[in-house]
Amino acid sequence: MREKKNFKIPVRLFGRSPSGPGMENWLYDEDRWPSGSAGGMVTRYKKYRAKFLEMTLLDRTEYRRMRWTQNLVAVFACRMEEELLYSKRRLCKGDRLEAGETAVVFRKIYAEKNDNYNGYCYVDTMSREATDYFLKITHEKYRKKCGKRLGTKLSGAVSGKLCNAHSGMVPQEPYASDGACTP
Repeated sequence: MREKKNFKIPVRLFGRSPSGPGMENWLYDEDRWPSGSAGGMVTRYKKYRAKFLEMTLLDRTEYRRMRWTQNLVAVFACRMEEELLYSKRRLCKGDRLEAGETAVVFRKIYAEKNDNYNGYCYVDTMSREATDYFLKITHEKYRKKCGKRLGTKLSGAVSGKLCNAHSGMVPQEPYASDGACTP
């Protein structure tokens, strides 16, 4: 991550540079959408980190040992045939698996910290609150530094494309209980 003093000077200078005929000045924020974690400043807060839904299959012994933790979203008892799941029923704490059933456990997990995100992780792009916080700590600073030039000499700011932070996992929206049972 660049030091702040090195970051602010080019933004101010660029905002003052004249545009040629038909040219527009744009700020480009290259660190993922919506600028990812702003160099880790957003995702240092766990609530703004990407969330995923993890599915695990457990046999009867593993299910009996399973801990019913806060990140548990739902548990189903299913029968399996050649890697296909069928005949599901929702399980609540204390329910038992019948002979021949497999527990299908869904848990919410957070993206893990790694070097690709300056020691933090990918941002929760489904969270309005995370996006608002990102805008507050980045684009609001651009607005303060560029002042009236933003929208006149500076047409705006753009960012890079969405990134697939974790292959093989499904991004998880906030879970709303269907009322069947509380995990």
